[in-house]
Amino acid sequence: MTERARPEDPALVPEHKGGDGTVGDPAARAREVCLRLLTLAPRTRAQLAAALRKRGIPDQAANAVLGRYEDAGRRRQIRESERRRRCAAK
Repeated sequence: MTERARPEDPALVPEHKGGDGTVGDPAARAREVCLRLLTLAPRTRAQLAAALRKRGIPDQAANAVLGRYEDAGRRRQIRESERRRRCAAK
C-alpha cells in the first residue's frame, strides 16, 4: 500500500508564490508567512525571523513586518493593563 502524500502548508515552502502565481511584494509575503505560522501556534520574534530568512524574505521587509507585529503586541498589552487597572480601582 502506498503512503498518501501530505499536502504541504504553503507558508512552509520556501518558494511559495501568491494566489495569482507571482512571487509578489516581499512585505506581503512576510505578512502571509507570519500570519500562517501564528495561526498554528504562538511564535517568538526570533522564530518568525528565522522562518522568514529561511524563505528568502529580505531582512528589510522582514524587520518592517516584525516591527509592526511587535508594536501591535505592545499596544494590546498596554490596553489590557489599563483595563485591569480600571477594574481593580472600582
